[in-house]
Amino acid sequence: MTEMGQFEDLRIGEGMEKSSILYNEIAMRAEKLVHKSYRMANRPAAFPIEIDLIAHHLGIAIQRENLNPEGITNFSKKLAVTTATSDGVKIVVDTNVSNKTRR
Repeated sequence: MTEMGQFEDLRIGEGMEKSSILYNEIAMRAEKLVHKSYRMANRPAAFPIEIDLIAHHLGIAIQRENLNPEGITNFSKKLAVTTATSDGVKIVVDTNVSNKTRR
């Protein structure tokens, strides 16, 4: 059994700081990707982000199919399936998924 010490002794702040740096780096890369994708399409970047435009820029195929047979409940629904092979990346999105959820 380990004795509890002061909250500061857990050094949670160190992990939080490293996570914050990583999250910021991911956000900056995502922002650059959005701007580059829109620039390649000769369009100004704007909200809401068009996921199809980003996928096209990355060479990712997006298809819509019925992924949920009859009788599937809300708790076990598939929203999308992503597949990566040597031929490329493909995302199949359920036909009933809204654009907001797709993004």
